[in-house]
Amino acid sequence: HRLWTFNTCTSLTSVTIPNSVTSICDYAFDKCESLASVTIPYSVTFVGEYAFKSCTGLKVVFFENGDISYLSNAFQDCSEDLVFRVPAADCAVAKWAKDQGYKVEVYGLDSSKAKVALKTTSYTYDGKAKKPAVTVKYGDKTLKEGTDYTVSYKNNTAIGKATVTVKGKKGKYSGSVKKTFKINPKKVSGLKLQAGKKQITVSWKKVKGVTGYQVQYATKKSFS
Repeated sequence: HRLWTFNTCTSLTSVTIPNSVTSICDYAFDKCESLASVTIPYSVTFVGEYAFKSCTGLKVVFFENGDISYLSNAFQDCSEDLVFRVPAADCAVAKWAKDQGYKVEVYGLDSSKAKVALKTTSYTYDGKAKKPAVTVKYGDKTLKEGTDYTVSYKNNTAIGKATVTVKGKKGKYSGSVKKTFKINPKKVSGLKLQAGKKQITVSWKKVKGVTGYQVQYATKKSFS
């Protein structure tokens, strides 16, 4: 789908470009003088000639896709203070913007627009490495592992706290986010008590993976 034209819509202050749009055509927003910011979604791979020409009120342009190689004169006669926010410092859009003398800011997975979540945050130890599924969203877009980011795990076999590191892929998204999850020991089973003279012998089945045990006792059943 192509986004055709809002040119000379001088009162237009904001616009939402849907992910179904793949290209923004020539003069699409020409002379939209009140337009202050715009987000160009990941789906867009082409921005035509003079697409945002004379958008003198435009302050910030967000590029979700940093691999747009052709922008040409898309932002001619815009404000000198225009800022391009890009996913990576070395992406094609960033290089183009710097060559044109525009200001560039890099955003990434560690920005407020990114949400990183683990499907599971707690496991029971069984001697096997745990790798909870990761979901990464940037705004309304769900990112793809291997394409947009990589995932690595640390200390994810033994009992304790494990770490997941989600890192943006070069040319796509910058930054990284760390999440943690727990690997808990199995519950003690087979508890037995043997009364003695002024003493009690306590025994239980061995729990794999633990380094020790805590034994708590009280003179009242309520442990008060």
